[in-house]
Amino acid sequence: MSQIMIRSPKNLLQRCYLPLTQIRTKKQTAGMDSLRERNKQRYWRFPKTNTDTRQIFDFFLVLDFEATCLENEKIGVQEIIEFPCIKVNAITLEPEAVFHQYVMPTVNPQLSDFCTKLTGITQEMVEGQCNFKETLKHFSKWIQEQGCATNRSAFVTSGDWDLKILLPKQCHHEGVDMPSYFASWINIKQSFADATGQYPRGIIDMMTRLNLKHCGRLHSGLDDCRNLTKILQKLAFEGFVFHKTGFLWKS
Repeated sequence: MSQIMIRSPKNLLQRCYLPLTQIRTKKQTAGMDSLRERNKQRYWRFPKTNTDTRQIFDFFLVLDFEATCLENEKIGVQEIIEFPCIKVNAITLEPEAVFHQYVMPTVNPQLSDFCTKLTGITQEMVEGQCNFKETLKHFSKWIQEQGCATNRSAFVTSGDWDLKILLPKQCHHEGVDMPSYFASWINIKQSFADATGQYPRGIIDMMTRLNLKHCGRLHSGLDDCRNLTKILQKLAFEGFVFHKTGFLWKS
């Protein structure tokens, strides 16, 4: 069975994200002048402050699952087949660590052609990988080691589906307790709407409106996390302070 893939910032993080220094450099470009004009038309709904706006969290955990699926047909039990998460320092806005694991489904072990076409995940990529229970254990260990299993960290997702629907249903089906740190999250689409007054259609829409370049493949879990990190950085740099928007239950 393959080893868990916990990747180094040196070979993965530096090439894909938008470091704060680069964001500051871009503020001097004509592209940023164009963005300012679009912002005036769109308007920012929060008081503009400065680049040193303090977030209320210590870390953001950018997460985007990919799951088994069928074309034009409901699947009985959707199973996570890609489990990526990027740890972002909320002060520097720089990514610090990555957890990434392909997951072998057990209810529907054979991926559909539609699923592979949508996500880019092939049968060979999940064969021999950890199952869901093992992956969840690996992730729990990783998040503890990273010091992020506290209320000072917040998951960031594109929509509510990952943590409100998919993960709870799979945990219930597998008969495992869902860790309590998954019970709340930031839906970055809601954050984007709070910041701009316009609810976005998805990742591409947000990046287009923020004048950010999309990298990688849409519906690749890890690539989606990379692009969500860019959106997170941009909104935070413009002075937006993130708050949790989704809850399974409130303490």
